[in-house]
Amino acid sequence: MIIKGNDIIITTGSGSNTQGGGTVLGMMKNCDIDIKCDTIETCPSANGRYKTFIPGRMEWSLSSNHLIETMYSFLIKAGTGVVLQIRNRNNTRDALYGNAIITECAISANRGNLAVGSFKFRGSGILRGFN
Repeated sequence: MIIKGNDIIITTGSGSNTQGGGTVLGMMKNCDIDIKCDTIETCPSANGRYKTFIPGRMEWSLSSNHLIETMYSFLIKAGTGVVLQIRNRNNTRDALYGNAIITECAISANRGNLAVGSFKFRGSGILRGFN
């Protein structure tokens, strides 16, 4: 099944709510989820001059832009810890969740236009799936 951008819903929770829920971040305009893995160099003598690597530690982050319907006072505070849930509107089992820290938050609007919120989160620990 193809997932469209307007099918992705991002919600925030707090405390021990490990599966997000909580507040929907408004109508999403765009979203980027980055998952990275460090590599560790190994040096077996059989490879001669060529380097070999094994997977190292991983990290994840999320950035998104939303149309703002209400002011989210807790999201304005950079450095706040939240539980993020990224899910498919059409399939609640198709979801990811994890603890994150708000690293950036900006809300902007021109007179007469809708307000847009830009949020950046840095994952703290594993990004889990519900499956």
